[in-house]
Order: sequence, then structure tokens, then C-alpha cells
Amino acid sequence: MKKKPFCIVACVFLLVFAIAAGTALAAAAAKPPAAGPGTLTVAMFGEPPSICPVSHNSQIGEMFNMALYNSLFLINDNLEAVPDLCESYENPSATEWIFKLRRGVKFHNGAEMHAEDVVASILRAKASVRVGRFAVKFTAIEALDEYTVKIVTDGPYSDILYDLSHTGNSICPKALIDANHDFNKEPMGTGPFKHGRWVLGDRLTMDRFDGHFNPERKAKVQSIIFKFIPEPSARTIALEAGEVDVVHQVEFMDIERLRATPGIKVQSRETISFIAMVLNNEKPGLDNVLVRKALNAAVDRVPVIKVAVNGHGTPTYSQIPSMPGGSEVGVVTHNIEQAKKYMAESGVNPASLDITIICSEEHRRRSAEVIQAAWADLGVNAKIEMMEVATYLTRGARGDFAASIAGYSNRSLLAWIKTVFSAASIGATSGSPRMNNPAVEAQIAVAESTLDPVKRIAELEKLSRIINELSPRVPLYQETMFKAYNANVESVDMEPNGQVYYHKVGWIR
Repeated sequence: MKKKPFCIVACVFLLVFAIAAGTALAAAAAKPPAAGPGTLTVAMFGEPPSICPVSHNSQIGEMFNMALYNSLFLINDNLEAVPDLCESYENPSATEWIFKLRRGVKFHNGAEMHAEDVVASILRAKASVRVGRFAVKFTAIEALDEYTVKIVTDGPYSDILYDLSHTGNSICPKALIDANHDFNKEPMGTGPFKHGRWVLGDRLTMDRFDGHFNPERKAKVQSIIFKFIPEPSARTIALEAGEVDVVHQVEFMDIERLRATPGIKVQSRETISFIAMVLNNEKPGLDNVLVRKALNAAVDRVPVIKVAVNGHGTPTYSQIPSMPGGSEVGVVTHNIEQAKKYMAESGVNPASLDITIICSEEHRRRSAEVIQAAWADLGVNAKIEMMEVATYLTRGARGDFAASIAGYSNRSLLAWIKTVFSAASIGATSGSPRMNNPAVEAQIAVAESTLDPVKRIAELEKLSRIINELSPRVPLYQETMFKAYNANVESVDMEPNGQVYYHKVGWIR
């Protein structure tokens, strides 16, 4: 009996020793920073087509713009538009909006932001082919004083705050806009990072902007390096070797391997990002709604998800993502016999369809291969063409494709629908099926002018049903996104669309 206290002490000692040893091993396993403690190195699957806010409408470009710029509003984790450069606002009439700006906001060159900069920036966005639809409803934009901006819309407009949160409406200095400054070569915003250097095909660097107006959003690292590594397995190896600290797009087949690797963490989130096979509705054959229905009905989404993303996705048959206002009415589900009936009714010989599927990422190529096999059962002989992301985005925007695997997300469903399915998106985005349907355009206008949130959702559901019936694309799945990173890195938090605000990311102290 007298030996028990000694045994207890000995057990406690061993337990403490084991915990300490385990902690030491974990700490030893965690890799040091790839480029020093003040720098974060992020592996990207490709580089943006542009980092000028009005010269692109791509998600990869948007991520860089989020770091370099601010807009009047931003979207929070609840998908609500909240003030950013705007301090407060009022809506004195159905078409008038008054915005009070934050005082003392500095651009990266040290100049203070005023109302004239906001006016010039939004007018520049309005004139842009790429992002003009995020300002097209604005009929007048004026500076009432140094810190007050008034915007007038062409009627009641429900999505104005979401439009003003889009990176296309990022605020830049009026003096540089007037001087035709090259914002792609030298970005100039108010964001938490300022531009460093862009080495095409290799990397893009940014440095912390210590003069950022919001101390809570000051970047945690001194600099950030975005390395462009198109090959997914190479990104994984780079993280394992300590050459990069974060992998922004993780190869789905490597997820379990990374989860089992000491010193590496993997984070996942179900997102509103929507993956689909885009069909160019202007191409002969694909301009026939029955052909498009046949191509939809021929594809079983379950094997697509299994092969492409190792099962990490939610099958979808609706043309619209799972957000308030979406609808399942009118969807075309998988049914090969029904697919053959649609094709027969269309009067189009499936062998005559000339379809090359363009892709820019490995997991999307795998999706295309499953679809290629499914379409072969329908008598359609499709080909697949891989290319780097900038070429892919350029070809998609100009309509130089028959089909493509594309992803897109937007925090506002109305903005999402307009960006993808409105005639205004033709030539502006790579994810557009290039359709111009009067019923769709008319219902978009109704939803835009419906300010009551409950009634607007009902109008969006009507719009969703119309688009489902037209089958302009082949919906595949909503993404579960993954980020992998050094265990010493913190706050790699994904937004609902899978993006990361990299000013939040830093090293554990």
C-alpha cells in the first residue's frame, strides 16, 4: 500500500514526458517557412490573365485583386454586403444611393482617397467589356463633396451593394486613371498588400502595405510569394519539401496523403463554387435545346465526381447553384434512354457534332474524360484539349470553344446568373454559354427591380426554372475545396466561394 504514491507519481511523470515528447515531435515535424519567417509562399495552379481590376472577370484574378484593392463594400461570411471603403450609406429614394466614405484612407503611393477617385473608378468599370455589367445599372455617379458619392440607378435595383463589392469596382486613384496608367504592370490600390514583382510564368510577389486604413485587416506577413505551379502533383511535392507554405488548389488524389504527413494540415469547406460543362450555344448543333438536353441526360454526375475529385463534391442537375432563389424544377437528370430520345427528336446526327472540350486543370480534364465516354454512348465523338489557364480564359471569353469545364461562384445569386447566362456576359467571361434569350433577359430585369428580399427570391426561382428548361450547360457538382499548408501557418480560412483573404494568414508565433 505504501508504494502507491510512488507509482502514481511515476505514472504522472511518464504521462507528462509522453505529452512533451509528442509535442516536441510535432514541432520538429512542422517545416520552417519556405522563404523566411516574414514571408509566405503560396502555390497556385496558374497565373491570372490580368491583375488590373477592369481587365478580367476571373476568380483567380479576383483573388489577387482582393489582396491589392478595396471596394466600397465587401461580402462577409454570411454572404452579406457590408461597408468597406464606404463608412455608411442611405437610400433616399428607389433610385438614389448616398455613400459616405472613410476618411484618411491612403493609396499605396501615399495619396489620400477621395470621392473623385470613387467616381472615376466606377465609371472606368462601367466602360469595361469584362466587368461593365457590375456598373451598367448606374445612370449617374457624382461626388457631392470630398467624402460623399451619389449613385443613381436606372430603376429600383436590388443588387447594387453586391455590385459595389465586386473587385471590378475596386477603387484606384483618379489621377492615374486619367493618365492611362497601366494597372496591370503597376497596381495601385488601398489593399493590405502592394504590388512587388510579376515574373510571367513563375511568380507574383506582394509586400505588406503598412499604411492600410483598417488595423484589423493589416497583413500578418511582410511579403507573400505566389508561385505558379500548374502540375498538381508538383504542388504537393513542393509543400512536402518545404518549398511552399500553402497550396491554394490541392490535388484531390493527394488529400489523404497530405493529411497523413507530419507538419502539414489540410482544411476543407463545402462552397458555393459551381462546376459545369459549358456548351457554346452559338455553335451549330449546340444551338438546339434538344441536343443540349440530350448531352445533359447522358452524363451521370456520380462517376464524374468520383474520378475527377475523388468523391469530394455534391452532384447537381440544376443550372443554378444551391442558393436561395435556385430551383430544381425543369432539370434534366441522368437517363441515357431519354438522352437518345432527345437526340432523335432534335433531328441532329450526333456523329456530326464537332465538340472539343477545353480544360486548364488536371481534375477538370478527368471530368472531361468521364463525360467524353458518356457522350460516346450517345454517338457523340468529343475530343479534349488541355491548355494553361490564361489561354483557356482568353479562348473562353472570345467564344473560341465548343465545350469547356468551368467553375464560377458569386456571393449574389442574381449576379451569378447575370454573369453566366445574360447576353451581357458574352465576350466578358469564359464561363458564359453565350446565350441570348429574351425570356431570361426579361426575368433578370424583374428580379433586379424587386427590392423586397422574399419577393426577389420568388422571382429568382422563376428565373431558375426558365434557365433549367433551356439546358445551356451540363451542371456537374458544387465543389468541396481544400487548402493544404505548413502546420506553423494559421488562419487559412476559406470564404463561401473558396477564396482566401491572404492578409489574415500568418505564422504561429
